[in-house]
Amino acid sequence: MSKQTKTWLLGLVVIILIGVVAWQISTFNTVPASQSATVVNSTAANVMISASSLALINRDVANLDSQMSLSVNELSTINAASSQAQVSAVAKHLITVASLVMKLNSEFAYTIPKSNLPTFQPMLADINQQMANAQIQFGAITNTQKAPTIAQSVADLQVAQNYLVAARKDIGNVVQGL
Repeated sequence: MSKQTKTWLLGLVVIILIGVVAWQISTFNTVPASQSATVVNSTAANVMISASSLALINRDVANLDSQMSLSVNELSTINAASSQAQVSAVAKHLITVASLVMKLNSEFAYTIPKSNLPTFQPMLADINQQMANAQIQFGAITNTQKAPTIAQSVADLQVAQNYLVAARKDIGNVVQGL
């Protein structure tokens, strides 16, 4: 086989794989054709969420709550006499909390049936907005061009934490709705 033929075959395989992945994603939350409409309609609010998905979400929410509690306690101990290393440690912890929020948000995207997505869309959008706002605060802290003072860094961390708390409230509303 010539080099050009191998390149074309590789390209074709990649396109087929992309198509299969896209197809799998689009059918991930759909009801199998073999399942009767009676079974689908008999479920509470037409929600088809597996017990394992809910268990995973509940575990991640418990982890988020634990990490959030730790970060609140850490931030409350920082004052003007604190070192930049202490501020950085709290910032890293809050970034961990932010990553847990984003993980849960992506789990929701795969767990919530498409038919129920409009119900949850405002809460999911608010989580995304709160995370964008928190990222701005993290950026202000890590911006080395400005070299923020300890007091300014603590203030930025408190604002970021407030955004994370708001996102956690939205997560609670989504979980309650599941």
